[in-house]
Amino acid sequence: MTLICWNGSLSLGIELVDKQHEHLVHIVNALNDAMLAEMADTVLGPMLVELIACTVAHFKYEEQLLRTYNYAQMASHIAKHTHLTNQISDIQVQFDSGSSVIDVELMGFLRTWLSKHIQESDKHFVPFLRSHRIS
Repeated sequence: MTLICWNGSLSLGIELVDKQHEHLVHIVNALNDAMLAEMADTVLGPMLVELIACTVAHFKYEEQLLRTYNYAQMASHIAKHTHLTNQISDIQVQFDSGSSVIDVELMGFLRTWLSKHIQESDKHFVPFLRSHRIS
């Protein structure tokens, strides 16, 4: 079952950023499918690790892009990344300790987090990057 549909509302028109976002959507959807299929933690755990690693790599790329062109709201955007990274890292720690499971509530959080971040936070820097001919 598709949790997040990759579509025009998630596309920023910046090719590499869009590819990274689409990959994150794919991982969240795969994690959701595995959760719904009641796969073992031995399957879910590595998927969660992959999601976190890809998220951190994506944030690093975005932040470097914003630094390169001296984006005025860079500090605020990086703070959002830090907050989100801390949230998903906490989820991983709880999962690894057995005090949390991957469930519908967590998947709802991931869907909302990813969709909102792209549609609300990332869309703000698109005009700025386009003014520097980034696409």
